[in-house]
Amino acid sequence: MLVCAICGKALKECCDLFHEAVTPDGDTVVVCNDCAIENDLEFEPELKEG
Repeated sequence: MLVCAICGKALKECCDLFHEAVTPDGDTVVVCNDCAIENDLEFEPELKEG
């Protein structure tokens, strides 16, 4: 199960909104949608298929 790196909220991949954000150190962490918006995080760009 995924956990928000900021607030610690448990996230279900099937149904919760979450983002992969990049830390200043270059690490990728999972952040819930609320924390991502509150902290104005830069999101990992989604890969375009096709």
